Amino acid sequence: MRKLSSLLAIAGLALTATPVLAQDNATGANQPNGWYATLGSGFVAPQSPSVNYTSGGVNYTGSINQNTSYSGEIGGGYDFGAIRAEFTYAYTPISSSQWNISGNGSSASAPVATSYNLSSFLFSGYYDIKTKSKFTPYIGGGIGPGVAAVPAVSYTINGTSYTTNAASEAVFSYQAKAGVSFAASKESDLFVEAGYIGASGTTFNITSAAVPGVTAPISIGGNGGFIAKLGFRYRFGK
Repeated sequence: MRKLSSLLAIAGLALTATPVLAQDNATGANQPNGWYATLGSGFVAPQSPSVNYTSGGVNYTGSINQNTSYSGEIGGGYDFGAIRAEFTYAYTPISSSQWNISGNGSSASAPVATSYNLSSFLFSGYYDIKTKSKFTPYIGGGIGPGVAAVPAVSYTINGTSYTTNAASEAVFSYQAKAGVSFAASKESDLFVEAGYIGASGTTFNITSAAVPGVTAPISIGGNGGFIAKLGFRYRFGK
């Protein structure tokens, strides 16, 4: 009878522990929910935004060729389980290599080295796809306000000198991502992700030597590019 009682007790403990073990295995490293800090950096491959401005009664259109640039992001978030919410600051300075302009029956291209510095304040949400390992795929995206800033720069196209004025303008920022995180420990994750970051169009001023004393607005279409980042999260939950 004692043996039977002991066997029943062991069986009861096993049945009670089984769901807990299954839950631990399902989360890999059994990381805690709660607050965390995040830091990521990598590269952005920019698209070619459109350019449009009018000078001397002539409308000019074109595009800007841009270089592969750096992109970084820092902030914090809260892990609810399968869902995470984040607020981050992203900085993406994009440099140009060439401007292409058409108007008044002609077209021209010129090497113009300038920069478009995008600062984004993003509210993002992510869905973690739980697996029975330390690897967790995820998808998500975010939106928020931003600031696009350009420096003063002078350049020449077809013998005509132009100058853009230094300025900054509020924009609408957004991003979309997919990635995979690795539970390096109970408190920390390493992740790799790819996606797209962008901003709405902006308008700055340009002065042409062909029309002295006259400043015209130059419109740059929505700007941004495809991103690839490596990063780190530190969890404060217990």
